[in-house]
Amino acid sequence: MKLTDGIQVLLVTAGTYLFAYSFYSGYYLTKGIPLEFLSIDFISMLKIGISTCVIFSFSASFIDNILYSHSSLALKSTTKIFILRYGILIFTVSLFIIRMIVEKKYLLVLYAFIMTYITILT
Repeated sequence: MKLTDGIQVLLVTAGTYLFAYSFYSGYYLTKGIPLEFLSIDFISMLKIGISTCVIFSFSASFIDNILYSHSSLALKSTTKIFILRYGILIFTVSLFIIRMIVEKKYLLVLYAFIMTYITILT
């Protein structure tokens, strides 16, 4: 069964709204702010949506490198070596990217990186 493009856009939009609402409602509840003041705009949905897409992309690429067997499951040997060598670097860079997306402070660096990457690829 193939989903049409409209249904996919609907699911992505509903998912980002749900994630943004749950994030901000949790934040408001921990700070003691009533939920009546909660308003979700497009920018907050975009920030939360991009953050969750990054997290889901990392987890999906990690799951792709798992080998399934009847009796056990294991990582590919090249993936094990990569994680052992660059595990701390991957963790700190992913935290920096999430902070960069959530806060608007470092967005110029992200745009410069994306433009440089696109320029190199083309």
